[in-house]
Amino acid sequence: MLIFMEEAEGRLVMPGEKISTEEEFIPSSNVFSENGSVYSAVIGSPKVSEGRIGVVSSKGIYRYGKGMFVCGTVVGDLKSVLFIDIDDIRIGSMRYVSVKDGKIVLPKPRMGAPMQRPQRDEPRPCGSTDIVLARIFAEDDDSYLLSLRDPESGVVAASCERCGSPMHIRNDVVSCESCEYVTRKKVSSLYGNFDAVTELIRDSIENNEEYLKRDSENRRERQDRPRRDHDNNRRRYRE
Repeated sequence: MLIFMEEAEGRLVMPGEKISTEEEFIPSSNVFSENGSVYSAVIGSPKVSEGRIGVVSSKGIYRYGKGMFVCGTVVGDLKSVLFIDIDDIRIGSMRYVSVKDGKIVLPKPRMGAPMQRPQRDEPRPCGSTDIVLARIFAEDDDSYLLSLRDPESGVVAASCERCGSPMHIRNDVVSCESCEYVTRKKVSSLYGNFDAVTELIRDSIENNEEYLKRDSENRRERQDRPRRDHDNNRRRYRE
């Protein structure tokens, strides 16, 4: 959707977001044009003046990155992918924003013995309208790729699929006290505790450099292990 002059004031746009066309406005500062369209080159607010459109860069606004925890709502539930609308968060004077949607890719069903049908699908970790806490483990051009492997990751709030009432944790399952509907989800250890969720996200942002360093070391260790095992096997064979 185009941002017209009367809508531009105060609106936050992300890098690569379309803000106009060259037919409407002449590109100015902090923007770039491509195929007749004008896009923002920074995080900021559009500014229109004398037929020109630019973007005023916003200080104190940062983007989420790999290794950080994020919280958001499941807005799309397909067979093998869950799409997450990620919330922004403030840390003092800094604001962290999502420049992409989140995506959880579900594992394929496990196969049984040869000539047998695949085993029954395991319960889905979450569903539409669930609020989830997840960690960014990678990103592509369109999405943040999210992981639910951490014990803190998972559903932090859910509404009943039948009656819409808030769901509660009971005997390791998610249940509705209104209509007694029961289901299984990948529940976060912080379910219902949004102060703790916010604190965890803040900690992951502040300690992100340390996390990325450990992650890089672990990846090198996994890459080096097959070579070390091969060298050790050759050494034992020679002995």
